[in-house]
Amino acid sequence: MQENPKDLTFISKIRSVAIIGASKRRNYHTLRAYTDTFKGKVYAIRPGADKIDGFPETPVYARLTDIPENEPVDFVFISLPREKVLPVIDDCIKKGVKLATVFAASYADDGTAEGRRYQQELLEHIRKEGGKLRILGPNGMGLYYPRLGLKWRMYLPIAFDNRKWGNLGLIAQSGGLSNLIINGFFNVNINISKAFSVGNAMDIDLLDVLNYLKDDPETHIIAMYIEGLKERTGQKFLNILGDCKK
Repeated sequence: MQENPKDLTFISKIRSVAIIGASKRRNYHTLRAYTDTFKGKVYAIRPGADKIDGFPETPVYARLTDIPENEPVDFVFISLPREKVLPVIDDCIKKGVKLATVFAASYADDGTAEGRRYQQELLEHIRKEGGKLRILGPNGMGLYYPRLGLKWRMYLPIAFDNRKWGNLGLIAQSGGLSNLIINGFFNVNINISKAFSVGNAMDIDLLDVLNYLKDDPETHIIAMYIEGLKERTGQKFLNILGDCKK
């Protein structure tokens, strides 16, 4: 039986972000991507440190649950090896996080039984809590939302030098191709409302995002890069397309 599309309307109300896995060896590029432009509160989660050089305004905590109770966290970007992700997901659930991007690869995407097992365990973790935490990925870049200043790390920085936003929503599975597509749009003066790199689409999938964007007042055009749909979802995909009125 197919699930109903997931409610993603909370995305426009993201006010706080936590970055888990910021690495000095990589010059904190993920943390830097969010602190550069995000208009809300940014936290860094890094065990063994109470500050990070170069980020004097960013509070640093050992765990997500160490952030004070009166300071909610809406969105978490997790850049950790797959073996370390589940405890962080537990902390996300305890903290009441609404959305998390799992950047790590080597889940079902690696084609092995072990990778599929890790992904199934991750899915079961969020299902047992009633789906209050939504996941983008694993193996994806997550959410790019320029109106809020939410961006991901990019190999082609020209796109994120443009701080404007437009009315084109992008849905893609590949993070690398998402970067190329966004950069290509910006080069011809087409600006983005929101972009989603869903990766393995374990939880939030292409149809969930399409259903959300078709009713999003900030999005008038939807572009998609699809590598494949889940089983028995073809008719559902056509139904959502038929319901697009913009």
